[in-house]
Amino acid sequence: MPDNDRRYIYGAGRPGSAWLITLATVCCLLSGCHRSPLQPQSGGKPYEVVLTGDIDSAVYRQLTLDVEGLPQPEPWFDVVIGQEQPLARNIVKVDADSVRYTRTHIRYEQDVNAAPQLIVYIHTPSGTALRREMPALGERLRRLLAQAESDRTRHYLSERHNSQAEDTIRKMFGIELSVPDDLTAQRRDKDFIWLSNTSAEAQRCLCVYAVRHAYAANDMSIRDSVMKRHIKGETDAMYMRTTPGTVSAYSYTARDGRREYIARGLWEMEGDAMGGPFSQHIIPIDSTLTIVAEAFVFAPGMKKRNMMRQLEAAIFGGFALGQEARGKGQENSPEH
Repeated sequence: MPDNDRRYIYGAGRPGSAWLITLATVCCLLSGCHRSPLQPQSGGKPYEVVLTGDIDSAVYRQLTLDVEGLPQPEPWFDVVIGQEQPLARNIVKVDADSVRYTRTHIRYEQDVNAAPQLIVYIHTPSGTALRREMPALGERLRRLLAQAESDRTRHYLSERHNSQAEDTIRKMFGIELSVPDDLTAQRRDKDFIWLSNTSAEAQRCLCVYAVRHAYAANDMSIRDSVMKRHIKGETDAMYMRTTPGTVSAYSYTARDGRREYIARGLWEMEGDAMGGPFSQHIIPIDSTLTIVAEAFVFAPGMKKRNMMRQLEAAIFGGFALGQEARGKGQENSPEH
């Protein structure tokens, strides 16, 4: 989406770090998922970046800022510093030359030596200029790299997805949504569906629910009411709720021109020592109906950035199917 279209609504984080909004863009800037048969497969791990030519860690600091909305500090990217690795999936090259460059700027290329691959070039006249100007360019750099990774995740989901769950969501809520293929456990109720994997160590969950009145992105009491009713612990006195003071929300213009919203924060279990991060894609259909797609994880003692980003690529790519969304959900009887 255009840079000037992102609107910071409220929250505990700072407006400039809204990387999650790039995931909501359905039409990606990058298309490095369709590899030519003649190109080798790129190497490296998701959200890993090979960095060369950095000066005084000016670029490194921007790439390793903490991600918002996680219960523990985790960087945007895992940075490998050293010699160039031409087959790496994400490469950032810094080139300082006072003769050729008068200011610090960024350009990028795709699938140069392998695929999928993104190479970002940072041209700067000097180390002084890089240190001075990199903070202003940091968000664009992070967004380019994050968008490349989310595009790869969406391509992965297009080949490995739970089509049966997607059909159920389409019929219940009138939205198109990619569901990871490992989310096979399911619980349904009127206007609500909960999907999860079966891992005891790292539970990854996706919920979709309908709110049949106006929904304010900054009103977590609606979310808490839904989760208290549907996501309980061992007893009815144990239920999911939003951790106060942790939520940030942003709005953007969707493909059909409507304003949609992204919210991120932390959840906890009332009466139990459980918690983790969550993200929401809030899709207002009209003044009487809002569809919410939500992802959350429970993975104590584990890093959660990549788990959340895969789920966010799924829910942020969801979109309403016009008037088909109206009236859905009520037609479905509860199923557990």
